[in-house]
Amino acid sequence: LSVMQERLEEGDIICMGRLGNFRMVAGSKGAATKKDFDTSLFNDARIVYVSGTMLADIKKNAKFEELKPITDPDANNNGGSGSEDRPEIE
Repeated sequence: LSVMQERLEEGDIICMGRLGNFRMVAGSKGAATKKDFDTSLFNDARIVYVSGTMLADIKKNAKFEELKPITDPDANNNGGSGSEDRPEIE
């Protein structure tokens, strides 16, 4: 992580193989002339992550299905036994 931090601060792209790439970007607001431009116009820097082939394959192969709620057969039991999920002490 410390090497990654150093490399990003130097403006390098961190290539993590099939995991993807990290890079730091910064932008600024425009100015009418070069004289009007200064560093206060820069936006905060941010890290951009672009996923690699491994994560792209995971996303591509994702499957979705409907999840039906699990019903508790004892949930509607109003027999007054007082039983809870803990054992009763007599």
